[in-house]
Amino acid sequence: MIWLEFTVSIIIIFYCGRKLSYYGDVISKKTGMGGGFIGVILLGAVTSLPELITTISSVSFVKQVNLAWGNILGSNLLNLAVLSFCDIFIKKNQEIRIFDRGNVLTGNFSVIITLISLVALITGKDFIFFHTFSVYTVLILTVYVTGSFVLYRTAVSEKEEMLIEKTEADISNAKLYVVFALNAFLIIAAGISVTYACDEIAKITGLGATFVGTLFLAIATSLPEIVVSVSAVKMGAISMAGGNILGSNFFNISILGFSDFFYRAGSGSLYLDASKINLFTGIIFVIVTNIVLTGMVLRSDKRFLKFGFDSILVMTLYILTFYYIYEAI
Repeated sequence: MIWLEFTVSIIIIFYCGRKLSYYGDVISKKTGMGGGFIGVILLGAVTSLPELITTISSVSFVKQVNLAWGNILGSNLLNLAVLSFCDIFIKKNQEIRIFDRGNVLTGNFSVIITLISLVALITGKDFIFFHTFSVYTVLILTVYVTGSFVLYRTAVSEKEEMLIEKTEADISNAKLYVVFALNAFLIIAAGISVTYACDEIAKITGLGATFVGTLFLAIATSLPEIVVSVSAVKMGAISMAGGNILGSNFFNISILGFSDFFYRAGSGSLYLDASKINLFTGIIFVIVTNIVLTGMVLRSDKRFLKFGFDSILVMTLYILTFYYIYEAI
């Protein structure tokens, strides 16, 4: 029964996640927010709503910190592994690495936020303001807001081909907002449901919250980004696929900061109560992100079995990470 609940929940997250991305873009175009700083924040939150809801549910309802950490770091690692796997869809006459300053900046900002959160795990110390939120939360959200502003200011004027269809003139504003709200509600409900399901799976299988969060919950919440990125590569928008993945990772890792406001169990610190195994996953994420960014800059044409050597290294590290976490249980 618990596996049925998990399956139904991820189907809803997958379907509604894609719809939310589409209608979120339509809203941004109709309101004129798409080209502004607020639009950047809005669309980033929309496309990562599954990760946001499941992570907040993990710390507020289920009170499983490691499920939250596993979800975020697992989703980000999976995103990068999928981006690397997309090499197989690139045709011979296509440029397989496209340097984009915005993508590199986005990747660097996600690394900075990850390193801030890992400092807490390493030192085992925290300072909580007003018995509510951590000093690390302040730093994470500061970097996120600052990074979003920098990314907006440095965005290139050329716009790539969009994956989604152009705004249809016959979609009324009332219908648009109703459908958007309905999909958001379904994702919230499915996100809470899949969080409880993963908590039960962790108990039944004995695999632990960290492993289940890093694998099962991460896959469930990353489905919309995976589909969009694969579709982007197939249509030749390789740089756009990279931007989608790195942008999603940037918002995802900042979710730890948002979630800290909802965590009231244990020591009250989302960072101090996390298992040290998350430190290993976070370090691998930093390494893998830098491998991906290096591949974007170097733009090597060398391949092995249709894959770039950097992509092979990324996918190998992804698999080894899960093996290590499984063995550490």
